[in-house]
Amino acid sequence: MSGTGKRPSRGPGDASRRTPTRARRQKDAGRSTARPDSRRTTATNRRTVPDQAEQQPELSAPAVRRRFTSRAAVLLAVICLIVVGLAYPLREYVAQRAQIQELEAKKRNQQEDIGELRAEQRRLQDPAYIEQQARKRLHYAKPGELTYVVVDDRKPGDAKKKTKLAGPSWSQRLWGSVRVADRPNG
Repeated sequence: MSGTGKRPSRGPGDASRRTPTRARRQKDAGRSTARPDSRRTTATNRRTVPDQAEQQPELSAPAVRRRFTSRAAVLLAVICLIVVGLAYPLREYVAQRAQIQELEAKKRNQQEDIGELRAEQRRLQDPAYIEQQARKRLHYAKPGELTYVVVDDRKPGDAKKKTKLAGPSWSQRLWGSVRVADRPNG
Protein backbone atom coordinates (compact mmCIF):
# COMPACT_ATOMS: atom_id res chain seq x y z
CA MET A 1 0.00 0.00 0.00
CA SER A 2 1.35 3.36 -0.92
CA GLY A 3 0.51 6.67 0.71
CA THR A 4 -2.13 7.51 -1.92
CA GLY A 5 -4.84 5.57 -0.04
CA LYS A 6 -5.82 3.44 -3.01
CA ARG A 7 -6.33 -0.25 -2.67
CA PRO A 8 -4.11 -2.50 -4.69
CA SER A 9 -5.89 -4.01 -7.63
CA ARG A 10 -6.89 -7.60 -7.41
CA GLY A 11 -6.79 -9.06 -10.78
CA PRO A 12 -7.58 -12.57 -11.87
CA GLY A 13 -4.00 -13.63 -11.22
CA ASP A 14 -4.00 -12.41 -7.60
CA ALA A 15 -5.43 -15.56 -6.04
CA SER A 16 -3.40 -15.34 -2.83
CA ARG A 17 -5.47 -12.46 -1.48
CA ARG A 18 -8.86 -13.93 -2.19
CA THR A 19 -11.03 -15.13 0.66
CA PRO A 20 -12.09 -18.75 0.61
CA THR A 21 -15.70 -17.84 -0.15
CA ARG A 22 -14.76 -15.81 -3.22
CA ALA A 23 -12.53 -18.60 -4.44
CA ARG A 24 -15.35 -21.04 -3.96
CA ARG A 25 -17.74 -18.79 -5.87
CA GLN A 26 -15.38 -18.50 -8.80
CA LYS A 27 -14.83 -22.23 -8.79
CA ASP A 28 -18.59 -22.87 -8.78
CA ALA A 29 -19.14 -20.25 -11.47
CA GLY A 30 -17.03 -22.25 -13.87
CA ARG A 31 -19.46 -25.14 -13.78
CA SER A 32 -22.62 -24.89 -15.80
CA THR A 33 -24.61 -27.24 -13.56
CA ALA A 34 -23.92 -25.24 -10.38
CA ARG A 35 -26.43 -22.52 -11.22
CA PRO A 36 -29.92 -23.20 -12.54
CA ASP A 37 -31.09 -21.56 -15.75
CA SER A 38 -33.81 -19.62 -13.94
CA ARG A 39 -31.27 -17.58 -11.93
CA ARG A 40 -29.12 -14.74 -13.16
CA THR A 41 -26.06 -13.03 -11.72
CA THR A 42 -25.81 -9.27 -11.32
CA ALA A 43 -22.55 -7.63 -12.24
CA THR A 44 -22.32 -5.30 -9.26
CA ASN A 45 -22.52 -7.66 -6.32
CA ARG A 46 -22.04 -11.12 -7.86
CA ARG A 47 -25.08 -12.64 -6.18
CA THR A 48 -27.63 -14.87 -7.77
CA VAL A 49 -31.07 -13.30 -7.89
CA PRO A 50 -34.16 -15.39 -8.57
CA ASP A 51 -36.30 -14.54 -11.57
CA GLN A 52 -39.78 -13.08 -11.19
CA ALA A 53 -41.46 -16.34 -12.09
CA GLU A 54 -39.60 -18.15 -9.32
CA GLN A 55 -40.46 -15.62 -6.58
CA GLN A 56 -44.19 -16.34 -6.52
CA PRO A 57 -43.96 -19.99 -5.40
CA GLU A 58 -41.56 -18.98 -2.60
CA LEU A 59 -44.13 -16.56 -1.19
CA SER A 60 -46.76 -19.24 -0.81
CA ALA A 61 -44.41 -21.62 1.05
CA PRO A 62 -44.07 -19.50 4.25
CA ALA A 63 -47.87 -19.18 4.43
CA VAL A 64 -47.98 -22.63 6.05
CA ARG A 65 -46.35 -21.68 9.36
CA ARG A 66 -46.95 -22.86 12.85
CA ARG A 67 -49.49 -20.72 14.63
CA PHE A 68 -48.15 -21.25 18.16
CA THR A 69 -44.43 -20.58 18.36
CA SER A 70 -42.13 -20.71 21.35
CA ARG A 71 -42.10 -16.92 21.47
CA ALA A 72 -45.86 -16.90 21.72
CA ALA A 73 -45.71 -19.48 24.52
CA VAL A 74 -43.20 -17.40 26.47
CA LEU A 75 -45.26 -14.26 25.93
CA LEU A 76 -48.40 -16.07 27.07
CA ALA A 77 -46.61 -17.36 30.18
CA VAL A 78 -45.36 -13.87 31.03
CA ILE A 79 -48.84 -12.41 30.60
CA CYS A 80 -50.31 -15.15 32.81
CA LEU A 81 -47.71 -14.46 35.48
CA ILE A 82 -48.48 -10.76 35.37
CA VAL A 83 -52.23 -11.40 35.65
CA VAL A 84 -51.78 -13.83 38.53
CA GLY A 85 -49.32 -11.49 40.22
CA LEU A 86 -51.70 -8.54 39.97
CA ALA A 87 -54.93 -10.34 40.88
CA TYR A 88 -54.51 -10.25 44.67
CA PRO A 89 -53.24 -6.65 44.87
CA LEU A 90 -56.04 -5.51 42.58
CA ARG A 91 -58.63 -7.28 44.72
CA GLU A 92 -57.16 -5.68 47.84
CA TYR A 93 -57.20 -2.28 46.15
CA VAL A 94 -60.88 -2.63 45.27
CA ALA A 95 -61.71 -3.80 48.81
CA GLN A 96 -59.81 -0.89 50.31
CA ARG A 97 -61.57 1.59 48.03
CA ALA A 98 -64.92 0.17 49.19
CA GLN A 99 -63.80 0.44 52.81
CA ILE A 100 -62.70 4.05 52.24
CA GLN A 101 -66.10 4.93 50.76
CA GLU A 102 -67.84 3.27 53.71
CA LEU A 103 -65.70 5.19 56.19
CA GLU A 104 -66.33 8.46 54.36
CA ALA A 105 -70.10 7.84 54.52
CA LYS A 106 -69.77 7.07 58.24
CA LYS A 107 -67.79 10.29 58.68
CA ARG A 108 -70.51 12.30 56.91
CA ASN A 109 -73.17 10.77 59.19
CA GLN A 110 -71.12 11.59 62.26
CA GLN A 111 -70.62 15.17 61.04
CA GLU A 112 -74.40 15.49 60.66
CA ASP A 113 -74.87 14.09 64.19
CA ILE A 114 -72.33 16.58 65.53
CA GLY A 115 -74.24 19.41 63.82
CA GLU A 116 -77.52 18.25 65.37
CA LEU A 117 -75.93 17.95 68.82
CA ARG A 118 -74.45 21.44 68.57
CA ALA A 119 -77.88 22.81 67.62
CA GLU A 120 -79.39 21.00 70.63
CA GLN A 121 -76.65 22.48 72.83
CA ARG A 122 -77.52 26.00 71.63
CA ARG A 123 -81.23 25.37 72.31
CA LEU A 124 -80.46 24.11 75.83
CA GLN A 125 -78.68 27.37 76.61
CA ASP A 126 -81.91 29.28 75.86
CA PRO A 127 -84.01 29.77 79.06
CA ALA A 128 -87.32 29.82 77.13
CA TYR A 129 -86.62 26.35 75.64
CA ILE A 130 -85.72 24.96 79.07
CA GLU A 131 -88.98 26.30 80.55
CA GLN A 132 -90.99 24.79 77.68
CA GLN A 133 -89.39 21.35 78.13
CA ALA A 134 -89.90 21.47 81.94
CA ARG A 135 -93.64 22.16 81.48
CA LYS A 136 -94.02 19.48 78.80
CA ARG A 137 -91.95 16.63 80.22
CA LEU A 138 -91.99 17.21 83.97
CA HIS A 139 -95.45 18.86 84.28
CA TYR A 140 -93.99 21.88 86.05
CA ALA A 141 -96.10 24.99 86.56
CA LYS A 142 -95.40 28.53 87.67
CA PRO A 143 -96.73 29.67 91.03
CA GLY A 144 -100.42 30.50 90.72
CA GLU A 145 -101.08 28.24 87.68
CA LEU A 146 -103.36 25.23 87.92
CA THR A 147 -102.34 21.98 86.28
CA TYR A 148 -104.65 19.15 85.40
CA VAL A 149 -103.57 15.57 84.98
CA VAL A 150 -105.98 13.14 83.33
CA VAL A 151 -105.65 9.63 84.69
CA ASP A 152 -106.91 6.73 82.63
CA ASP A 153 -107.69 3.48 84.47
CA ARG A 154 -107.07 1.38 81.41
CA LYS A 155 -103.65 0.33 80.48
CA PRO A 156 -102.53 0.93 76.89
CA GLY A 157 -102.29 -2.84 76.25
CA ASP A 158 -105.86 -3.54 77.48
CA ALA A 159 -107.53 -1.94 74.46
CA LYS A 160 -105.57 -4.17 72.09
CA LYS A 161 -106.46 -7.32 74.03
CA LYS A 162 -110.16 -6.56 73.82
CA THR A 163 -110.04 -6.20 70.05
CA LYS A 164 -108.23 -9.50 69.75
CA LEU A 165 -110.82 -11.30 71.84
CA ALA A 166 -113.71 -9.84 69.84
CA GLY A 167 -113.64 -12.62 67.24
CA PRO A 168 -111.52 -14.75 64.96
CA SER A 169 -109.24 -13.00 62.50
CA TRP A 170 -109.89 -13.00 58.78
CA SER A 171 -107.38 -15.80 58.20
CA GLN A 172 -109.07 -17.99 60.83
CA ARG A 173 -112.46 -17.36 59.26
CA LEU A 174 -111.09 -18.20 55.80
CA TRP A 175 -109.53 -21.45 57.02
CA GLY A 176 -112.77 -22.36 58.79
CA SER A 177 -114.74 -21.91 55.58
CA VAL A 178 -112.25 -24.09 53.69
CA ARG A 179 -112.68 -26.87 56.27
CA VAL A 180 -116.47 -26.64 56.11
CA ALA A 181 -116.45 -26.78 52.30
CA ASP A 182 -114.12 -29.77 52.40
CA ARG A 183 -116.57 -31.95 54.40
CA PRO A 184 -118.47 -34.45 52.24
CA ASN A 185 -121.64 -34.34 54.37
CA GLY A 186 -121.83 -30.55 54.82
